[in-house]
Amino acid sequence: MSEKDYVLGTHDEELIRLGLQHRVWRPMVLDCWQRAGITVGKRVLDLGAGPGYAALDLAEIVGPSGEVVALERSGNFVNAMRESFRRRGLSNVKIHELDLMTGDLPKANYDFSWCRWVLSFVSDPSLLIRKLGANPAANRMVAETCRHYFSRMVFTFDQPSRSFSVFAQRITCGDGR
Repeated sequence: MSEKDYVLGTHDEELIRLGLQHRVWRPMVLDCWQRAGITVGKRVLDLGAGPGYAALDLAEIVGPSGEVVALERSGNFVNAMRESFRRRGLSNVKIHELDLMTGDLPKANYDFSWCRWVLSFVSDPSLLIRKLGANPAANRMVAETCRHYFSRMVFTFDQPSRSFSVFAQRITCGDGR
């Protein structure tokens, strides 16, 4: 896969556009993560991390005792992400340049997994779901979007945690907030 495979590209202007988009949706995403129980000390797998705007927020939330593992296939986005983490002095992130369709997901005991709009762009969403189902991270949370977005998809697997069950109930049924 090449950088040209990205619908809107991976050039500098797209980095700026994605940064603006992240800032627009950030309050809702932070609320979503807080409701799900993502907090200090958690380990989070970020699938299709793009230039890392969400991964940066997650790394700050989980703090030095937690960890974020960011997966992204674009070399341009990976480089931008590495530079952002270097500038912020954050060392609790592992970044992998990886195609979610052809690569193996890193195996670890994650507390949560996160992806935003990724299933809309991969060639075989069911393959990614099967890969997640074989990974301990998928048992906790995979949220494509929060209820405030245009669409949402929430998946649970064999043994979701209580935090995930509460999160799924709140974003699919609402809780009045």
